[in-house]
Amino acid sequence: MNPTSLLHLPTELLLKIVCELESKDLLNLGKLCRRLNLVAVPILLKEVGLPDPESSCIVKASSHRYTDELAALSIYFPLSTINNFYCIISHRHDLEETFVPPSYISWLIGNIRRVNSLISRLSSVGTVSLVIDSWGSGWSLRSDVVRDFITSVLELAETIMRKSCTSLQILHFHPTTVETNYNFERFEAPTTSKKLVRSIQNLTNRLVRRRVQERDLNFVGNGWRYHKAPSLFPIYCAIPRISQSRLTHIDLNSEFLLLPPFSAWTFEVLKSSPICTLVISLPSSITKEEFALYHFPRIAESVPKLQEIRCAFPDDHFLKTVVENLHLLPLLRKILFGLSFPTECMPMVTSTPSTIKRINLRYLSSFTGSPDQAAYFLRGPVLCPDLQFINLISDSSYQSHTFETDYWSLAKQLGSISNSILEMGIKPCISLCLANIQEGTPPVSDGTTNCFQHLPIVSRLTLGVQRFSAWYDMYDAPTSHQLLIDSTLAWLNIFRGLTYLTLVVKCDQSIDHQSQLRILSAMKIEYPGLVSVNVVNLTVHPKTYHYHWSNAHDDWERGTNDIPTTPSYKRKSRERAGLVVLQFLHPINSRDLLDAQY
Repeated sequence: MNPTSLLHLPTELLLKIVCELESKDLLNLGKLCRRLNLVAVPILLKEVGLPDPESSCIVKASSHRYTDELAALSIYFPLSTINNFYCIISHRHDLEETFVPPSYISWLIGNIRRVNSLISRLSSVGTVSLVIDSWGSGWSLRSDVVRDFITSVLELAETIMRKSCTSLQILHFHPTTVETNYNFERFEAPTTSKKLVRSIQNLTNRLVRRRVQERDLNFVGNGWRYHKAPSLFPIYCAIPRISQSRLTHIDLNSEFLLLPPFSAWTFEVLKSSPICTLVISLPSSITKEEFALYHFPRIAESVPKLQEIRCAFPDDHFLKTVVENLHLLPLLRKILFGLSFPTECMPMVTSTPSTIKRINLRYLSSFTGSPDQAAYFLRGPVLCPDLQFINLISDSSYQSHTFETDYWSLAKQLGSISNSILEMGIKPCISLCLANIQEGTPPVSDGTTNCFQHLPIVSRLTLGVQRFSAWYDMYDAPTSHQLLIDSTLAWLNIFRGLTYLTLVVKCDQSIDHQSQLRILSAMKIEYPGLVSVNVVNLTVHPKTYHYHWSNAHDDWERGTNDIPTTPSYKRKSRERAGLVVLQFLHPINSRDLLDAQY
């Protein structure tokens, strides 16, 4: 009688047996041989939420490294290419409280190397999004384990680029300040009286300078230089071990990749790639002077074919540097700025001096940012003859320490924007999102200053209204909804030029479908000129949020590049796609909606 084993069973019977096994047993079974691998691992991948790994993989590296999604993918023999790969390394809640740095950093390094091993055996990968959510005390480049962590990230990035990757996103957020390894300083050129001293110094240090000249070339410029901080390792150029890549989209939000010595690696990657879209979020340790003299000039010089740029700064004073260097990016089509927390007022540019040459951004079609940023940009030395969309975001969380919207300042900035577009002779579509406003009646003009006269230039308005249980009586929903309707109508009375309205309501109780229809009907009756009205209901339980990239900042779930595992955040573009409820009162051009995304 012939011996019988799992390998000798018919496939149909083998599948029935395998379907009864637990995930850990499926993983072990898939390691035995190729046939069992082809039967067990696809079932395991479906159980962990990866039914089609070649198309899209969303993995969360965990502390259970031998039974997570990454382990299953690592032993799946037929897998040779992944179109979209998303990896989130964040398990702070799964780890014990005693698991603190440097042990935690070592755990991060181990999982990054696991991802590197998976990517290494693939033939190609299309888009990659790597999210590393760290926690604990402050990190320092004085620490060997931190330097090992950065090295492992760079090695993974180089592996990804060798696999013909076209879009790379690296998000690494750290809750506390990171200690850097350098001091940025400016210096004046030596005078004639110091020539003798300089000659002696050049003679005595010639050999040393020759030895370090190539390594320090990236960190010395005209009137500025980087100096090694005391007791820290010297600056060196970490040049990537790849000459050319196919990256067209790169998103860097890290405390390290824009700081020396690793900034040299980043700029080399930008130079060796045909970058069309660049997304950067500056660490808080970078100063305005450092950004103006070192960072942005090198960024602009490295991506001459850039078409879209997204920048998030510690404060709006960095905007001046960006505007002054836009002549290095003549092909720009889209500009997006992240909202900044309040600081001292940034001086508004009232007019462009005749001595300053105008920067002609003839391809620029879309600008997104706060009203302050838009007013500053449009009153600067720029010409935008093809500007079609101005997307404004006013979030009270970033406007004042009292978290209250400054409507008078908003009206003033809209007036400045209106004057600028009239001077340029353009008629862009202006969208405005008022996020996190409290339910109630909006402010009205006093009749003398008429400061709200420019508000009708806004044609698309999103109202993000927060309602709380104290205002929402579940036993008197019609009355509560009428208050919402009255408040919204008051806003429409101020923004008289609206054609599109999105009402984002966050409350303890869900608004039922009939109530939503009642709200829509009221808007239509009072303002028949509206092309569409969109009602979005965000609930407290479960938590859902409305957001834009511009006010995401260090929330990695809001900064991700469309990772499908973040359903609690509803993007502006998805609202118009009808995730909650969407009623068009008249036909609308879908392309216009696509172009007007924030």
